[in-house]
Amino acid sequence: MDQFELPANIKQIGSIGEGLRIYVEDYVCSYLYTYAEAGGYQERIALLVGRYLIIDNQPILFINGAIQGRYTEVRNGLTLFTDRSMDYAQTCIDQYFPGMKIVGWMQSQPSYGVYLNSGYIDVHMNHFKKKYQVMFVMDPIEKANAFYTYTKSGMTLEETKGYFIYYDKNESMHEYIVQNKMSDNPENAVMVSSDTSLPPDHAPVIDSLRSRSLSKVYTKESQEQKRVLNLLVGLCAVLFIVSFIVGAGLIQNQDRISLMERQLVQLNASYKNLALQFSKDTTVPVSGGQETSSVPDAAATSGVIQTDGSGFTERPSSTPEPTDEPTRPVTPATIPETYTIRDGDTLNSISLRFYGTSDMVSRIMEYNGITDPNLIVSGRIIELPSE
Repeated sequence: MDQFELPANIKQIGSIGEGLRIYVEDYVCSYLYTYAEAGGYQERIALLVGRYLIIDNQPILFINGAIQGRYTEVRNGLTLFTDRSMDYAQTCIDQYFPGMKIVGWMQSQPSYGVYLNSGYIDVHMNHFKKKYQVMFVMDPIEKANAFYTYTKSGMTLEETKGYFIYYDKNESMHEYIVQNKMSDNPENAVMVSSDTSLPPDHAPVIDSLRSRSLSKVYTKESQEQKRVLNLLVGLCAVLFIVSFIVGAGLIQNQDRISLMERQLVQLNASYKNLALQFSKDTTVPVSGGQETSSVPDAAATSGVIQTDGSGFTERPSSTPEPTDEPTRPVTPATIPETYTIRDGDTLNSISLRFYGTSDMVSRIMEYNGITDPNLIVSGRIIELPSE
């Protein structure tokens, strides 16, 4: 890509405001994420290389490469590039990125977002003094990143509103990645020092603190505690769901038990009514060869049906409860063609009334298409067989 041409294939991240415009090559951005993720929950740092141009009075920064932060050391909670780190970076620029220069640096801070501690600002302003040099903060766990640039006054840093990712053949970066593995390399080991002073000729440093104080260091032990806590929370949620399901099942079973109790009560009441009706329908013989009901003068008290030998006619009842009339000798002339079922009637009582025996129940059912002798409705008209 010609240094005076803007890339054609680009992707905008965020909104673009005034001031320095940043273009990051996609291969570089992907490599920085991979490099940061390889460190797990330990921070990693790297140097950014590229070009700074003015195109149509617009300051533009092209980031074409990234160099691992090797031979670093930790001092007082700060991760620093050493002289050996800078010698390694310069060797890589000469070999893989000729004509480019250091345009900024990257720091990864896993699980802490893109928060910028005040210590970052002091370190950046002391060692990255050129107005185009930027700081790139990444969180490989949360997949977040942000660029920080100088304000117009140059007195502090501020987060940029957005930047561009462009796509281009980056053979230099590819060659660097192939020749410089990011894992299983003893030269990437971090040296720890208790010295609280910073050498004046040191390259930029990276603050390993995440948010609240410079003395707090994120460790694997604390991360393990977080995982255990998440596991316990998940287990509690599962137990709550199981308890809810069991409770709902118990409520449903209680409803079923209550329904069965109501059905038993109804069945008992039906049995008592049936027994009472059967006792009413039981007759005894009297003189003259006629049978009468055990209830005296049933026909007179019921006031429902009269017979003149040719059939039955209805008349108003003086009481709401019907009473069966006396059983007469069975002849075809005394059996009506139809009969309207009344409250308290059963097929057994109807058979006894008109036929003098209960043996005709099955015949009446067959004649009227009745399948259950207990399911007859008051007011239904049934046909009575003459035989």
